[in-house]
Amino acid sequence: MRKRLCIPSGDVDFPSCDVDLDGRLATYRDARSFEEIGRANPEVRPGGRYAPSTCTSRHRVAIVVPYRNREEHLKILMRNLHPMLQRQQLDYGIYIIDQYVSVVLRPSGSGVIPKEQGFRY
Repeated sequence: MRKRLCIPSGDVDFPSCDVDLDGRLATYRDARSFEEIGRANPEVRPGGRYAPSTCTSRHRVAIVVPYRNREEHLKILMRNLHPMLQRQQLDYGIYIIDQYVSVVLRPSGSGVIPKEQGFRY
């Protein structure tokens, strides 16, 4: 089966992919275990990578999440973020960056992360 390119349906140059953005998106405020989140999102590959199986996404997205001693918050974020991004038919990767005290901070407060890490996928 040939994959289609996911694009807005108004563009006539490429066939459109059905993106289900109508209706409410369920949001959760309670944390579940990482195993349970993995079972709820079986198409997410190890390492937090997902690509739609029915079409080829037009965009590839890298999401960098700074993490520091907030496992419950991380579980809530992953439980909500995976379904939202899958609904948009995005080819994405989620990268959890554990913040250490020794991380060099820029004036903006963001840690220095080599750009090669984000572009490797």
